[in-house]
Amino acid sequence: MKKELGLIELSKDSISKTKLSAGLIFAEGQQLTHQNKEALWEIFQAIGYTWNNTVYDSNNQRSSWFEMIKAKTENAPNYTGEYVNAIYVMEELYQTYKQVEEIIYKKIEGRQYRIEEEEIKPGDIIIRKKWKEEAFHKLFFESNIDPSAPPVTRLAHCKVYVVNEFIRMQMVGGAFKSWGAKNGGQRGKNYSGFVGGSRYSESSKVREYDPNSKP
Repeated sequence: MKKELGLIELSKDSISKTKLSAGLIFAEGQQLTHQNKEALWEIFQAIGYTWNNTVYDSNNQRSSWFEMIKAKTENAPNYTGEYVNAIYVMEELYQTYKQVEEIIYKKIEGRQYRIEEEEIKPGDIIIRKKWKEEAFHKLFFESNIDPSAPPVTRLAHCKVYVVNEFIRMQMVGGAFKSWGAKNGGQRGKNYSGFVGGSRYSESSKVREYDPNSKP
């Protein structure tokens, strides 16, 4: 992280510490609203922002992410209850860990892309958001959730059923291919991060075999 964070502990009667069974949260007939999806998307974006491993502020993965959310809320096992629970948990973390940092987005063709202050040009459509650094630090690094133990609190459900799934999807969707590019390095080409190559056939699945190449 950019600086040392002054993390505090959640209270004993917090939503995050509420006990639950380890199985999926039942949510028969419940559907995610547009606002729910945007709240979940903020969690997904925070993964790329925290590890600085994506391009375009993860917007290049947005359509694939929505496909995953659609599949997981319209088919069994249904994750709608888990997603709603994650939103409640994050709202509590946002309220508990007050520190925020302003992030500037530039709107291009309906999409928002994170930029630096010096990159703003006259006529740009600018959106300023608050980055809840401490809340996401708590979620990603200080949750004290044992990955080998059954998730029996609302925070554990959020971490195991939602955040960990988002991290796996982010990696499969091409996350780490941008490492190095931000510091003048060349983006990886041999393995672009996609399973079986890019869905748009922008690059080959793996390095093409050259029978005349030396070992």
